[in-house]
Amino acid sequence: MSIAKFIINYCKSGYNLDASIKYNSYQEIKDDMDYIKQFGDIPSVRRCCKLLSDDINMKEVFKPLISPQVQKELEDKSFSKVQHLKILKIRYSTPDNPVIVHFD
Repeated sequence: MSIAKFIINYCKSGYNLDASIKYNSYQEIKDDMDYIKQFGDIPSVRRCCKLLSDDINMKEVFKPLISPQVQKELEDKSFSKVQHLKILKIRYSTPDNPVIVHFD
């Protein structure tokens, strides 16, 4: 957890090593990321992997290892956030046709 917080701090400080609390080189960040990416079930680890992917100084992309149970929960959560739009069609009545309300 604390390593992820240090990496998030580095990312939020504009990817600047001078403003970082802990890190003095990019190799230290890579070593810590290689260590914590195995704990991908922790949300802070996933967040720091995502933030670090925007760093232009890092050539490597770090993908967190997520267990199947947590992956399913994340997929279910993202599916529930999708909004389903209902379309309402209204046709005005004429003497021959009554009012029709149709939902697709």
